[in-house]
Amino acid sequence: MNHQLSRNARGRNGSFRPIGNRQGAAALEMALVAPFILMISFSSIEFSRVMMVKQALTNAAREGCRTASLATTTSTEDVEDRIRQLLKNSVAFDESNSVISVTTQPSNLQGLEAGEPVQTIVSVGFSEISWLPPRWMGTASLVGKSTMRRE
Repeated sequence: MNHQLSRNARGRNGSFRPIGNRQGAAALEMALVAPFILMISFSSIEFSRVMMVKQALTNAAREGCRTASLATTTSTEDVEDRIRQLLKNSVAFDESNSVISVTTQPSNLQGLEAGEPVQTIVSVGFSEISWLPPRWMGTASLVGKSTMRRE
C-alpha cells in the first residue's frame, strides 16, 4: 500500500493534503517576513514617541507662556525654569536639559504693558529624543509654540 497521497486524495477531515516534505517552508517565510514586521513595529513606536514629545513641548510652551503673561513675572528665567520643570516630569531628558531650547519673546518682560503679546518657543532636536540608532530625521527639530497677551 502506498502511503503517499495523490493531489486529489482527501484526509480524514476532508481537506486536501499536500504531497512532499515542507519542513523548511515556515522558517524561510519567517526569515523573509520578520524584518518587515520589526521595521513596522519599531517605526510605530518611534512615531508614537515623537507625537508624545511634540505634545509635551506644546503643553510646556503653553504653560511657560501663561507664566510669562502674568503681570507678576518680570524675568524670562522664571519662564524657562517652569518649562524645564514640566518637561523634566513628562519627558526623560538628561539632568542638565541642555538639549531643550527655550525662547521667550520679548526677552525683557519687565515694564511690558498689559495686552502686549508674549510668545514662548520650546524646541528639541529629533536626534536627541530618538530611540532608534539610525537617526533617520537628521537635524530636524520638534517645536512647541504659544502666544498670549500680557495681563
